[in-house]
Amino acid sequence: MSEKAPILVLDTNVWLDDAIVWRQGHQSAWDLIAYARHHNIELAYAITAVKDVFYIAERQLKKYAREMQGTLTEAGAAAATDSAWDVADGLNDVATPIGMDAADIWMARKLRGIHNDLEDNLMIAAAERINADYIVTSDIKLIENPHVKAMTAEDMLTHLKLFAA
Repeated sequence: MSEKAPILVLDTNVWLDDAIVWRQGHQSAWDLIAYARHHNIELAYAITAVKDVFYIAERQLKKYAREMQGTLTEAGAAAATDSAWDVADGLNDVATPIGMDAADIWMARKLRGIHNDLEDNLMIAAAERINADYIVTSDIKLIENPHVKAMTAEDMLTHLKLFAA
């Protein structure tokens, strides 16, 4: 790797892919995060993502419990909520939260002309706040946006390995 390891901001969907094994991007997200941790590559996330990760993980885990048991029991719901907390806590174990304030909301609004998604624009603003090198996401519209340096987890892992030699 060159003298400075890149800083990667991981999108909500990548954290969810990492945490929930049946999601399509699970293995790629898992491999990227493991590689980054092993090679001291800084991972970060927009602080707003943690609530989305928690909410979506809890909802998907409750749905899974309901499908497996035929109904969602109180114990199944509690286990899903506990697991969602573990997922949210896991973000802090492996990545740095990027704080946000009114300036980021202003920036997200200004970014509407190049990308019309508030959640993504807040993440872009967070990435700019810390001068991140890349955003890692499975959002094709964000990846295809010429104004944003974004890649899928799989492509980012390939990129990192190519430049590690």
